[in-house]
Amino acid sequence: ASRSPNMRMETMFSKAAGSGVARTDPPGSVPAMHHLAVALAALAPAVDIERVTTGPLGGNEGTYTELLVSSDDGRRAIFETYEAMTPDDVNPAFDFYARAGSETTLQTRFRGSPPTYHERFSGASADARRIVFDATGRWTPDDADSGSDVYTAADGVVERISLGPGTGNHPDFEAFAAGMSRDGRRVLFETAENLTADDTDYRRTDVFLRAGGTTVKLSAGNDLFDATHVGHSADARVVVYETGERLTPDDSDDRSDLYLRSVAGTVKVTPGN
Repeated sequence: ASRSPNMRMETMFSKAAGSGVARTDPPGSVPAMHHLAVALAALAPAVDIERVTTGPLGGNEGTYTELLVSSDDGRRAIFETYEAMTPDDVNPAFDFYARAGSETTLQTRFRGSPPTYHERFSGASADARRIVFDATGRWTPDDADSGSDVYTAADGVVERISLGPGTGNHPDFEAFAAGMSRDGRRVLFETAENLTADDTDYRRTDVFLRAGGTTVKLSAGNDLFDATHVGHSADARVVVYETGERLTPDDSDDRSDLYLRSVAGTVKVTPGN
């Protein structure tokens, strides 16, 4: 006699459960699918669930909280919240915290005047020990304006990144984070302020790199065009940006193109003209 589809399905699951014998469960008995689920549950490793968004001062207020990123090994997490999780959080805006093991630490402890409510997370190193963000307000003693600047934070120490020989304190220009290398040592950002000697245009956005205490302009050209970051390699040594300026001999149109900047120079990567 032919078997029903359900009975055939139960036979397959009985085999999958490792019985080695094709078994058909009689009507009214516990289906083989249930036996399989129990067997698989027994084989599954135990899962520990731990709350990340907590700290010495709480974690139970009904306020905005969001997980931003975790380290590659999953042992360290970065989150942001309006709630003060630690005693050293006296900032009226939301802050970035790190959670590792059972310890919560404030990452964005400011050293200047109190910031306003604009803070934007941009990225983190692979081990989540260094983050990059942009924010208004004066977060460091060397910041003399109140516009948006780019900062990194590691172990509660905040460092301003959007600066150069041109200081980075012009009140009419802001800077915004564009990314970070996986090791956290190279930070990309955008600003229209002239931070380097080779930046001679006016009020045009360029892409900059900050590494080893030095700021380098990556976007070539000084005509009346903005350049904006599009992407970068894991080590931030290869950067792609977009601009309408003609930067290479093979660019003969008036349209925006993508350019790749590396140690070899600047190359147009979008085909056609």
